[in-house]
Amino acid sequence: MTPEPRTCPITGYEITPDRYAAPAAAGRLRATIAHLPDLMHELELTITRQVRMGASLSGAADDRVPFNVEASERAWTLRQTLLIWVDELAQLRREPIPDTWPRIRDTLTAWSDWMTTIEAGAQAIDEILDAHHHALRSIDRPPERTYAGPCPTCHGDVYGRPGSPEVRCTTCGTEFELQQARESMLERLAVMHLPAAQAARAVTLLTGREVTAAMIRRWKHRGLIEPVETNRAGQPLYDLNELVKLAGPERIGA
Repeated sequence: MTPEPRTCPITGYEITPDRYAAPAAAGRLRATIAHLPDLMHELELTITRQVRMGASLSGAADDRVPFNVEASERAWTLRQTLLIWVDELAQLRREPIPDTWPRIRDTLTAWSDWMTTIEAGAQAIDEILDAHHHALRSIDRPPERTYAGPCPTCHGDVYGRPGSPEVRCTTCGTEFELQQARESMLERLAVMHLPAAQAARAVTLLTGREVTAAMIRRWKHRGLIEPVETNRAGQPLYDLNELVKLAGPERIGA
């Protein structure tokens, strides 16, 4: 009897029996944490900067808060997620626990492929990507970028500037056409079914609108979308193509 195909919970790609996540998930982790030390420093600056709220043009009002609460919460979540997982994975490997952000980055990069072969490692990748994504949104960013999809070489997430015909992967340097990459990605999405949490992250990347698992469940409650099937764990799986349409189809390919 042919074994039932298994799907990576992070990327949606089919995986072999010896893996709990696709190699592309390891590539996504490596690309995500490539600039981890700089991100953690930038989060600290965002947390501690003074944010002027409601000050008048004359400068008479001075209602400032000493830190950014949202950034503080998301930075704490990312920090704890990273520290807990490197501790647990180091114990599994019986290796020293990395104790600085550069060492944590280098260690997770070295472990990334191995992490896809154990259940805890796949869970770690998923949680680190999610925490990193939300922390990144707390930082003031330059003009909006368009998600181009995974790099064809290293599988890391690649972004391009709206209107630019080509994009360049900041991790490995691969250049490719933005529109062609997005069309190819959307074709794959048309047949991809994911649980609410993973689907929410994918739709956020594709549309630029922050979509959460709770929003997807509310859409279901309102009858706007229905799960297409359930996985072996009993989780409802949602059609990403339909979720993208609900979240904002006008943003696709923009």
